[in-house]
Amino acid sequence: MLSERSPMFDYISGFADQLGQGYELGWKADLPAGRYSAIILSGMGGSAIGGDLLVGYARPTMRVPFYINRQASLPKWVGQKTLDIVSSYSGNTEEARQCYAEALKRGSPVLAVCSGGRLLQLCEADKQPYVKIPGGLPPRSALGYSFAPLYAIFQRKGYIKTGAKELFGAIKQLRKLLPEYCDSAGAPARLAVSLKEKIPVFYAPGFRYEAVTVRFRCQLAENAKTLAFSNVFPELSHNEIVGWGAPASLQNHLAAVFLRAGKSQDLKTEILVRNLLYSSGIKTHYIKASGQSVLQKILSLVHYADWLSYHLAVLKGVDPVPIERIDRLKQMMKEGK
Repeated sequence: MLSERSPMFDYISGFADQLGQGYELGWKADLPAGRYSAIILSGMGGSAIGGDLLVGYARPTMRVPFYINRQASLPKWVGQKTLDIVSSYSGNTEEARQCYAEALKRGSPVLAVCSGGRLLQLCEADKQPYVKIPGGLPPRSALGYSFAPLYAIFQRKGYIKTGAKELFGAIKQLRKLLPEYCDSAGAPARLAVSLKEKIPVFYAPGFRYEAVTVRFRCQLAENAKTLAFSNVFPELSHNEIVGWGAPASLQNHLAAVFLRAGKSQDLKTEILVRNLLYSSGIKTHYIKASGQSVLQKILSLVHYADWLSYHLAVLKGVDPVPIERIDRLKQMMKEGK
């Protein structure tokens, strides 16, 4: 067990406050003028997850394409009618800065989201708009600051019809969930006990919740230092389900975790898949989203993911803050090894 409470506890506890502050920053920010034929968000790791969540929430009803770019260059189709949002929490992410420079060369409207660093300096020198968010956190712990400004910006531009009322309703709900989620006897902590010796596979009901499964997978990797995998319905029922026929010696190390978000056209398939896994001796678990709106459900599941990763880290006796393997990899790349 950890000898003392990790700072990650306070980082996760501040999620609701981040969302409120982030929304205000996005609402007040200067924005590129005009309308766009497409939107692309360029970012890496924790700096891009806010865009992933907004894609799941907004893209089904948007009238222009919206993509996430996790590369050091832009697709060929990006041009003068494409809004290029560059997200780098530190402002020093090399891939993000390369995309920023490339967007300017192509004449694309640019908007940066960062806490400072070289990217902010470039925006000021080039007179490009930006949203400056609070710094000092691990990027994965600043999700409220990477998501809520985008939500506000998309609202201002008319790409989403919902607004402050829905977001602040979700914030209110998160504050109600916090006492249970952070408690060592709450639902996330109880699931952590069941998953301590397992590799979980998270399954979500369709595209809108795909980024949520990514959040589960990445938070368990970085905070709890453990592997996890994920997929979504209906795709997994066309391929991955066959993989559960692996030898029992492998299956004993796995657990399936189904995310539930209310009625779904894939619910019948999900039940059949669950029954199939259960009959094969696979441990299955459920996480039920809270709230009425899609946004409330998405954010409640994200908050659950963060707390699950924290409680699992505590059970494993590891500090959720350090990411030593990433730091070492960056150093090796810098040294050219």
